[in-house]
Amino acid sequence: MEQKKMKKKDQQQEMIRDILNLLCEREVLNREDTVELEREYKKSNLAYFEDYLIDEDIVDKEDLLKVLQEYYNVQAMDVMGEMFDHDLLKKFPKDVLLRNCCIPYRQDGSLLIMVTSNPLNEDLDEILGEFVSYDFHYFVGIPRHIDMMIKDFYQGELYTEDFEDIIDEEAREREDLILDEDGNIISEEQGRDDE
Repeated sequence: MEQKKMKKKDQQQEMIRDILNLLCEREVLNREDTVELEREYKKSNLAYFEDYLIDEDIVDKEDLLKVLQEYYNVQAMDVMGEMFDHDLLKKFPKDVLLRNCCIPYRQDGSLLIMVTSNPLNEDLDEILGEFVSYDFHYFVGIPRHIDMMIKDFYQGELYTEDFEDIIDEEAREREDLILDEDGNIISEEQGRDDE
């Protein structure tokens, strides 16, 4: 277990340096600033280096997405404002999506496209495969934006019940309603007020 943590930390350190090098090659950053950026990131409480770069206004999201696309060699996607398929999202528990920083984007036959902060995560196929039987293809996105879209979905209207529907359901359970053939309430039974 400890060895796995060390490997993950080494991979993250390597990713940070590669991202910084790509930003320097694109002339978004100066090479002289990279050592200080790494040091300042380590002092921050942010889990993802990409979020640090955005939060500190070091790079804009368009430049970062281009670099992430080049680094991971997959399509980059800005998930902010994107409309996600609600049926696909409901197939995965919120905590699994948040822990793995990924969100289902689109289904194409037996292929499910996921947007994730780390398309190289070797465990992701197995983790997601516990909930669906699709083959997975990954796009890369900015971690904080993926996180926000997941939280927005699970806090949205889709997961709140309509108060009137709850009342209708309770009334149906009392069996004192007259329903039409479609299950709509016509009226309550007459004798109910006499109780």
